[in-house]
Amino acid sequence: MVIYKAKDYQDMSRKAANIISAQIIMKPNCVLGLATGSSPVGTYKQLIEWYKKGDLDFSQVTSVNLDEYKGLSPENDQSYRYFMNTNLFDHVNIDKTRTFVPNGLEADSDKACSVEVHWTHLRCEGSKGSEGSEGSEGSEGKVDSPSGRGLWPPVGGGLCSHRGNDSL
Repeated sequence: MVIYKAKDYQDMSRKAANIISAQIIMKPNCVLGLATGSSPVGTYKQLIEWYKKGDLDFSQVTSVNLDEYKGLSPENDQSYRYFMNTNLFDHVNIDKTRTFVPNGLEADSDKACSVEVHWTHLRCEGSKGSEGSEGSEGSEGKVDSPSGRGLWPPVGGGLCSHRGNDSL
């Protein structure tokens, strides 16, 4: 793990945006695990600025968010889908069919949190979690790749766990 030091929020946001933009430029069809909350807002603003300048192209990017509030529609201003739309997706050329946020209105929590993205499989906590162990709400996980290295660190202690799925 690399720890980056920043002098302030703006510096941290720009450094995070640099890492994300480098990934998009080096691998235009990358899969990004994205966070919600106040911390990434500055990062998303920087990415939008670079997109508007023509420096970034999100058209092939796939994104995954791990959290959503059960019972909230994507149009509810308290939902994570709404947050991602208003803070990033609505301002760049990402294909929203390639943006995965759990469906807060889905009655079946396993179905709401389950999505196949290349070799990664996401499942709700409370069902079988990483390596077949029982998950518990709010516990953390990691995303495993066939190489054994995670693609991104867990964000928050969200409602979904994640595990590698080598059968794809």
